[in-house]
Amino acid sequence: MLFMLSVEISNIYKKNEKVRKVHSLIYSPDLVSANRLNKALDKIGNIKSDGRPIIGMQTKDLLQTALDASEQNVLIPAHIWTPHFSVLGASSGFDRIEECFEELTSHIFALETGLSSDPPLNWMISDLDRFVLVSNSDAHSPSKLAREANIFTMGTETADKG
Repeated sequence: MLFMLSVEISNIYKKNEKVRKVHSLIYSPDLVSANRLNKALDKIGNIKSDGRPIIGMQTKDLLQTALDASEQNVLIPAHIWTPHFSVLGASSGFDRIEECFEELTSHIFALETGLSSDPPLNWMISDLDRFVLVSNSDAHSPSKLAREANIFTMGTETADKG
């Protein structure tokens, strides 16, 4: 079985005179990359707190920190429609992905839609067409556990690299 090393980080910061609260998923390809990222983030905020670490830096800077730790690290904005804690959230997010990630937007290839999202509605928003849409189960809501899942298709050459 293959596992993905992942974490969800909360960024709370001010940009363009507005408080932003953006949650992001970060995936690392191996323990060495994850350890480098942990060391970098530990200098910025408390990553050892229970639950979702809160880092007081722009989400764009979190992405750059992840890429500096490993070019293979991936950042996926989490539950993009949640009003208060997401990249497109009505209360604390942005109107477009580019407003958040600026020149680093090309590194964002996927968005996590979240449990409150309606997949057919997402498919109608043409600005999302360039992104892979993923959806993860909500582990802190037992009744919703495994309600949504992602399917990964892998060739045998990828699986054999383990």
